[in-house]
Amino acid sequence: MQKIEIGNQVIVYGTEPMQIPTAAHVRQLTITIPFLFKEKPTVNATISGDGPGGGFVIWNIIIAPTGTSTIIKFSANNIVIGQPDKANYECAYTVIGQKK
Repeated sequence: MQKIEIGNQVIVYGTEPMQIPTAAHVRQLTITIPFLFKEKPTVNATISGDGPGGGFVIWNIIIAPTGTSTIIKFSANNIVIGQPDKANYECAYTVIGQKK
């Protein structure tokens, strides 16, 4: 995870491997940003994989402020619903907002 501050805006970005939570047709990534945002940040993400196949699409992004940090959870699903996929996938994300 990298961080750039421009004026009063903070840009947090990175690329990290997604994990298989319970079923091989789903991937998830949870990141913890060690500060809070003044308002709900703008979040963008893409999924890429290392194997053949249809790929994954993001179906949910949860932004959860805690006492001193912001937790963001990305969930993706195989485009062929329910079909397991053993390829490795990673999530490239960008989070933009004002630091509290």
